[in-house]
Amino acid sequence: MRVKHIDSKQDTICQYLKKVIGFRAMIRVFVIRDIKIKYSQTKFRSLWFVFHPIIQAALYIFFFQYVFNVETSQVKYPIYVLSGLIAWSLFANVMSQGLNGLVESATLVKKIYFPRLIIPISKSVVVMMEVFLSFLLLLGLMLLYKEPVPLKILLLPFIIFALISLSISVTIWIGALSFKNRDVLQALPYFINILIWFTPVFIPLETYPGFLRPMLYFNPIAGLIDAWRACLFADYIFDPHYLYSIFSLIPIFIAGLWIFIKNETKYIDLI
Repeated sequence: MRVKHIDSKQDTICQYLKKVIGFRAMIRVFVIRDIKIKYSQTKFRSLWFVFHPIIQAALYIFFFQYVFNVETSQVKYPIYVLSGLIAWSLFANVMSQGLNGLVESATLVKKIYFPRLIIPISKSVVVMMEVFLSFLLLLGLMLLYKEPVPLKILLLPFIIFALISLSISVTIWIGALSFKNRDVLQALPYFINILIWFTPVFIPLETYPGFLRPMLYFNPIAGLIDAWRACLFADYIFDPHYLYSIFSLIPIFIAGLWIFIKNETKYIDLI
């Protein structure tokens, strides 16, 4: 028998977020469950998340530095690439796993009520734990290249919070569309593969032709990755043109959350 769902359509954003906080024990349960399921049959467990950026970074470094002679003016290219890949992985994995989680939890969603937002939030916690291992690898590479760790690295948690907020914002935007049209989920990998080329993950901004740079400046993830590097590296200077994209994060999050709340109870019949 289906349990009666609480209608959250009339909730304000603040009321809804209070509900989410009230379900923090359920978030913890989801996190523990996801970790057990993901790594129960693997020998290397979460180290697989470290192997992925290492392999990616090695490929990009080989082709772009040694084949196409791409260089960076502010930091060594290998740590430039790895730092970008870690930040990008945080964004892309929270988004993709959050969306998959909304679909995979369909049976549970139909049985009991809980704020659906806790699904992408729990996924983001798991991804953050995995990213931490890659971040330790980055610190080791910085020591190898004698890159000093600046005091401004203390600002990094704010950038991480902004990255996760953006990831969840995109998740709930795409989630609102995907429940009515599953083609959106099929198109998501293509969207991610295209977006990375318009984000300075492994290609420095100065390498892009002038007519493409405005597209990067208005790309929120590009601005956050640049701020991420500015916090990590002593000699890296944040490009103020990215402020346009960073200032857009708040309306993107508020609008996405409002749409998600407004349509949350309709999702049950569409899953």
